[in-house]
Amino acid sequence: MKKQSWIIILCIIFLISPVFAQTTATISISGIVPEPKPECSFTANPTSGPTPLTVQFTDTSTHIPTTWKWEYKEKSDHDWRQFSTIKNPSYTFQKGTYDIRLTVKNDKGSDIKAKQNYIIVNELPKSKQPIAIFFVDPHLGKAPLKVEFTDKSLNSPTTYHWKFDDGTISSLKSPTHVYNQPGFYRVQLTVSNGAGSDTTERTVLVTPRWFWFNWRSNSR
Repeated sequence: MKKQSWIIILCIIFLISPVFAQTTATISISGIVPEPKPECSFTANPTSGPTPLTVQFTDTSTHIPTTWKWEYKEKSDHDWRQFSTIKNPSYTFQKGTYDIRLTVKNDKGSDIKAKQNYIIVNELPKSKQPIAIFFVDPHLGKAPLKVEFTDKSLNSPTTYHWKFDDGTISSLKSPTHVYNQPGFYRVQLTVSNGAGSDTTERTVLVTPRWFWFNWRSNSR
């Protein structure tokens, strides 16, 4: 009986040993977790502003993607257009509303993410034609007469052109000018911006010294 028992035990061990070996191998392999396919996500900054708008995109996908495909679609368009294949691109958009789509891949698979109306680019506000206005101080005096011109023009001029009517000019916003000779001067200011230009003029009267002496004598 003892001999038969040993034979039975050996047979059982022989039969279960492959199963045990396979189970052991499975346990050892399952300890290494394979990298799954990526889960796509991204951000952008800024997402709105005046045209042209340069946007910086940042991939925030998980599980280590190895390739990237960035696309945009205008609100009025039906087709996606690729604009980059790098991880964190920047792109300049013109006026419009855009959907953005990112596709990421690795060896285990791919994932895709789209955001509707994500980038909004507005048109720059149109500038208005300037209106030329300036003040003169003083507008009357004896030679040599130092005069201060102060610009008060409306609608944000970007350039200034002064003519002092004595052969001299200036491009300053609010210049100072000295008249050395008596005379009646028509001072002209032209202001401009992207929407147009405007011109206006004021007068300056410069008298000789004797005029003031005689005027004072006669006024006593």
